Amino acid sequence: VTFTDTVSSYPAQIIYWIWNYGDGSPPDTTLIPVAGPHEYSTCSIFPVTLTVVDEFGCNNPNPVNSAFISTTCPNAGFVTPLPYVCSGLPLTFISTTTGGQNPLTYTWDWCDGTALTVTTLSSTQHTFNVDTTTDFMVTLTVKDANGCRDTVSQKVTVEQPIADFTAISVDLDTTCPNNFEFQDLSSSDVISWTWVFGDGSPPSNLPPPVGHTYTLPGEYDVSLTVTNNHGCIGDTLKIKFIQI
Repeated sequence: VTFTDTVSSYPAQIIYWIWNYGDGSPPDTTLIPVAGPHEYSTCSIFPVTLTVVDEFGCNNPNPVNSAFISTTCPNAGFVTPLPYVCSGLPLTFISTTTGGQNPLTYTWDWCDGTALTVTTLSSTQHTFNVDTTTDFMVTLTVKDANGCRDTVSQKVTVEQPIADFTAISVDLDTTCPNNFEFQDLSSSDVISWTWVFGDGSPPSNLPPPVGHTYTLPGEYDVSLTVTNNHGCIGDTLKIKFIQI
């Protein structure tokens, strides 16, 4: 903000202008009647006063608030449809920012190592990719046309269930085992399992432990697909896991 004095006619020469901007910054003793520009770093209403000193050292002893400066900052905020998302799927972020002088610029920091998203649109999408369920603190910084800023952060959980398993032989005759029990080693959030035993038999949706019998000698690839309570999917394939 630039300030200019409106001091009325005065017989003596004014030699000092002392500006107090009302925001706690040091007084400005600029030696000309035009001060500034002065930048306000917070949003509020600031009483600005001017004290003038003439060539004889006289001044206005009780300077009045000659101006009130009101700065309006954006109040940043955002929401998501849900506080979680499955890894690899897009999540929509919607700004609920109020205030500030349009146009507003939105800078999104996803906290996942990807580039910032800078846009003038009030909503955007982002896809997180993780190997295991992870929380990210997403930060939105809003800047208005006057350069005023506000920042807000919010946690988003990106879910990725982990599929894993092992198997043990349950044959009494260990010389040629073909009966196996498959045991689950998946993450604790898993609520459903789909087993494919690699021998052409139908997939099994039974919860572990799951028994299976192989009727022919050979090497069999076994896969497990798991799902958590939010529908997020994880899978694993173990090549030649069973050898008979």
